[in-house]
Amino acid sequence: MSGAGKTPAGPSACPACDGRRFKSLFEKHGRQFWRCRGCGLEQQHPLPEPAELQRYYEDAYVSGMYKPFVDAQGLKSHTAEHRFKSIRSFCRFGRWLDVGTSSGAFVAYARSQGVDAEGIDFARAAVDDARARGTPVSRARIEEFEPGYRFDTVTAFDVLEHVLDPPRFLAGVRRLLRPGGTFAIAVPNQASLYRRLMGRHWFYYIPEEHMYTYNARCLRRLLERAGLEMSHSSAELKPLNLNYALVWLEERNPRIHKLLAPLSALVGERLGDRSLALPLGDLLVLGSRPD
Repeated sequence: MSGAGKTPAGPSACPACDGRRFKSLFEKHGRQFWRCRGCGLEQQHPLPEPAELQRYYEDAYVSGMYKPFVDAQGLKSHTAEHRFKSIRSFCRFGRWLDVGTSSGAFVAYARSQGVDAEGIDFARAAVDDARARGTPVSRARIEEFEPGYRFDTVTAFDVLEHVLDPPRFLAGVRRLLRPGGTFAIAVPNQASLYRRLMGRHWFYYIPEEHMYTYNARCLRRLLERAGLEMSHSSAELKPLNLNYALVWLEERNPRIHKLLAPLSALVGERLGDRSLALPLGDLLVLGSRPD
């Protein structure tokens, strides 16, 4: 960290466009956020160490923010079904890999639809939970994953914003895809209405885990640099229920939580668990590895 009264030094280069000019945005929970003046990619700087991030996710799955989602089976199943239906007409069937699969809900749903799907995640608790349910999930990072074969489709939902090295991650996607294979990536969209209205209080600015935020333009540049072609981008709905939203907002945005908390008593536990696909400001990007 810089000394008192001094402007902190920004990133040295943008991973999407290699730009060298950045705008300091704000500080949140002691973390600095910056925007590339060339393509708009936003990132934390400095980034945490890999070991620090690993500890955070292991704790989050056991007793932190991810445990309520892992336990919310109905919400997970609805999310998996929604995502599969959103991408099935774009993606090649055959062998699929879901990266950052958590406890494997998407893998399980894809397999129920006849897809030869498997997943990877690096959080031990999530992988153990998936395996206990009989879902084929390996504990691995995409950069080092060596299954001995390639995939027809690679998916990564709510993952790219978490990674420390996006170019290396996307190089891993390309390496694991067959020539002509397809990919589907979903990320929070910094060009969304929510981001414009909420500014630094946007619920997707999570210093502990979201290293980068993207728009369609900078994401296209990142993909092209990795040798991948982007063919489609659109706003993506996200399934959510009130009970999980309140747990999440209590940690991420206490102001909104305070406004919505009285609804819990009004709707009751059963209705609070009913999930709806909502426009929360997510971006879905699809494309392929050129032959």
